[in-house]
Amino acid sequence: MASRGAPSDFARAVAGNHRRMKGWIWAESEPCLSIAKEEVRRIRRNLEAVSASRAPPPPSEPDWWVLAVLLCPGDTTEAVAAWARQGRAPVADRIHFYLHPHTNPVEAFAAWYAAGHQDPRTAEVEDFATFHKQFGWDLNNQVYRDAVAKA
Repeated sequence: MASRGAPSDFARAVAGNHRRMKGWIWAESEPCLSIAKEEVRRIRRNLEAVSASRAPPPPSEPDWWVLAVLLCPGDTTEAVAAWARQGRAPVADRIHFYLHPHTNPVEAFAAWYAAGHQDPRTAEVEDFATFHKQFGWDLNNQVYRDAVAKA
Protein backbone atom coordinates (compact mmCIF):
# COMPACT_ATOMS: atom_id res chain seq x y z
CA MET A 1 0.00 0.00 0.00
CA ALA A 2 2.69 2.52 0.97
CA SER A 3 5.49 3.20 -1.43
CA ARG A 4 9.05 4.26 -0.84
CA GLY A 5 9.08 7.72 0.70
CA ALA A 6 5.70 7.35 2.41
CA PRO A 7 5.48 8.23 6.09
CA SER A 8 6.23 5.26 8.34
CA ASP A 9 2.66 5.25 9.70
CA PHE A 10 0.98 5.49 6.28
CA ALA A 11 -0.06 1.84 5.86
CA ARG A 12 -1.31 1.56 9.44
CA ALA A 13 -3.26 4.83 9.28
CA VAL A 14 -4.89 3.98 5.95
CA ALA A 15 -5.76 0.40 6.94
CA GLY A 16 -7.25 1.58 10.22
CA ASN A 17 -9.33 4.38 8.71
CA HIS A 18 -10.23 3.56 5.09
CA ARG A 19 -13.76 2.47 5.98
CA ARG A 20 -14.52 5.94 7.36
CA MET A 21 -14.00 7.55 3.94
CA LYS A 22 -17.07 8.16 1.77
CA GLY A 23 -16.41 8.47 -1.94
CA TRP A 24 -18.43 9.47 -4.97
CA ILE A 25 -17.41 8.93 -8.56
CA TRP A 26 -19.09 11.45 -10.88
CA ALA A 27 -19.41 10.60 -14.56
CA GLU A 28 -21.71 11.82 -17.31
CA SER A 29 -20.79 10.01 -20.53
CA GLU A 30 -19.04 6.94 -21.92
CA PRO A 31 -16.49 5.55 -21.41
CA CYS A 32 -16.39 7.42 -18.07
CA LEU A 33 -19.73 5.98 -16.93
CA SER A 34 -18.47 2.44 -17.41
CA ILE A 35 -15.22 3.21 -15.57
CA ALA A 36 -17.15 4.66 -12.61
CA LYS A 37 -19.52 1.70 -12.43
CA GLU A 38 -16.65 -0.78 -12.57
CA GLU A 39 -14.78 0.99 -9.75
CA VAL A 40 -17.86 0.90 -7.52
CA ARG A 41 -18.46 -2.76 -8.40
CA ARG A 42 -14.86 -3.72 -7.63
CA ILE A 43 -14.44 -1.80 -4.39
CA ARG A 44 -17.95 -2.40 -2.96
CA ARG A 45 -17.44 -0.18 0.06
CA ASN A 46 -18.06 3.47 0.70
CA LEU A 47 -18.21 4.34 -3.02
CA GLU A 48 -21.17 5.43 -5.09
CA ALA A 49 -21.43 6.34 -8.77
CA VAL A 50 -23.21 9.68 -9.27
CA SER A 51 -24.02 12.19 -11.99
CA ALA A 52 -25.31 15.74 -12.05
CA SER A 53 -28.87 14.48 -11.67
CA ARG A 54 -27.99 12.04 -8.87
CA ALA A 55 -25.39 13.89 -6.83
CA PRO A 56 -25.90 14.09 -3.08
CA PRO A 57 -25.63 17.49 -1.42
CA PRO A 58 -22.03 18.46 -0.63
CA PRO A 59 -21.00 17.17 2.81
CA SER A 60 -21.19 19.67 5.63
CA GLU A 61 -18.23 18.06 7.38
CA PRO A 62 -14.78 19.07 6.17
CA ASP A 63 -13.29 15.57 6.24
CA TRP A 64 -13.75 11.88 5.47
CA TRP A 65 -15.05 12.29 1.92
CA VAL A 66 -13.71 12.55 -1.61
CA LEU A 67 -15.24 13.18 -5.03
CA ALA A 68 -13.69 11.75 -8.20
CA VAL A 69 -14.90 13.41 -11.40
CA LEU A 70 -14.28 11.53 -14.62
CA LEU A 71 -14.27 13.81 -17.67
CA CYS A 72 -14.68 12.32 -21.13
CA PRO A 73 -14.73 14.18 -24.46
CA GLY A 74 -17.53 16.75 -24.49
CA ASP A 75 -18.03 16.74 -20.71
CA THR A 76 -17.94 20.02 -18.83
CA THR A 77 -17.46 21.00 -15.20
CA GLU A 78 -20.56 23.19 -15.05
CA ALA A 79 -22.63 20.91 -12.82
CA VAL A 80 -19.77 19.90 -10.52
CA ALA A 81 -18.69 23.55 -10.17
CA ALA A 82 -22.21 24.45 -9.07
CA TRP A 83 -22.24 21.45 -6.70
CA ALA A 84 -18.94 22.57 -5.14
CA ARG A 85 -20.22 26.11 -4.57
CA GLN A 86 -23.11 24.73 -2.47
CA GLY A 87 -20.77 23.23 0.11
CA ARG A 88 -20.19 24.87 3.46
CA ALA A 89 -16.89 23.08 3.98
CA PRO A 90 -13.88 23.69 1.72
CA VAL A 91 -14.10 21.29 -1.21
CA ALA A 92 -11.24 22.06 -3.60
CA ASP A 93 -8.82 19.61 -1.99
CA ARG A 94 -11.51 16.90 -1.89
CA ILE A 95 -12.37 16.91 -5.60
CA HIS A 96 -10.09 15.09 -8.01
CA PHE A 97 -10.59 15.27 -11.78
CA TYR A 98 -9.59 12.38 -14.05
CA LEU A 99 -9.44 13.25 -17.74
CA HIS A 100 -9.79 10.83 -20.62
CA PRO A 101 -6.91 11.51 -23.06
CA HIS A 102 -9.24 12.91 -25.73
CA THR A 103 -10.86 15.42 -23.38
CA ASN A 104 -10.14 19.08 -24.11
CA PRO A 105 -9.12 20.44 -20.69
CA VAL A 106 -9.64 24.09 -21.65
CA GLU A 107 -13.26 23.43 -22.64
CA ALA A 108 -13.86 20.99 -19.79
CA PHE A 109 -12.63 23.35 -17.05
CA ALA A 110 -14.07 26.63 -18.39
CA ALA A 111 -17.06 26.46 -16.04
CA TRP A 112 -14.88 25.44 -13.09
CA TYR A 113 -12.72 28.55 -13.45
CA ALA A 114 -15.72 30.77 -14.26
CA ALA A 115 -17.21 29.73 -10.92
CA GLY A 116 -14.08 31.03 -9.18
CA HIS A 117 -12.63 27.71 -8.09
CA GLN A 118 -8.89 27.26 -7.68
CA ASP A 119 -6.74 25.06 -9.90
CA PRO A 120 -8.12 21.52 -9.75
CA ARG A 121 -6.27 18.33 -8.91
CA THR A 122 -6.06 16.38 -12.16
CA ALA A 123 -4.75 13.17 -13.65
CA GLU A 124 -5.08 11.59 -17.07
CA VAL A 125 -6.67 8.15 -17.20
CA GLU A 126 -7.22 6.02 -20.27
CA ASP A 127 -9.38 3.21 -18.95
CA PHE A 128 -10.51 1.41 -15.82
CA ALA A 129 -7.03 0.11 -14.98
CA THR A 130 -5.37 3.53 -15.04
CA PHE A 131 -8.26 5.13 -13.15
CA HIS A 132 -8.32 2.37 -10.52
CA LYS A 133 -4.62 2.78 -9.83
CA GLN A 134 -4.60 6.59 -9.70
CA PHE A 135 -7.83 6.88 -7.73
CA GLY A 136 -6.56 4.28 -5.26
CA TRP A 137 -3.48 6.40 -4.57
CA ASP A 138 -5.53 9.58 -4.27
CA LEU A 139 -8.09 7.94 -1.98
CA ASN A 140 -5.43 6.43 0.29
CA ASN A 141 -3.61 9.75 0.48
CA GLN A 142 -6.83 11.51 1.50
CA VAL A 143 -7.55 8.84 4.14
CA TYR A 144 -4.04 9.37 5.52
CA ARG A 145 -4.40 13.18 5.59
CA ASP A 146 -7.73 12.90 7.40
CA ALA A 147 -6.41 10.32 9.88
CA VAL A 148 -3.34 12.42 10.70
CA ALA A 149 -5.45 15.58 11.05
CA LYS A 150 -7.67 13.83 13.61
CA ALA A 151 -4.78 12.31 15.57
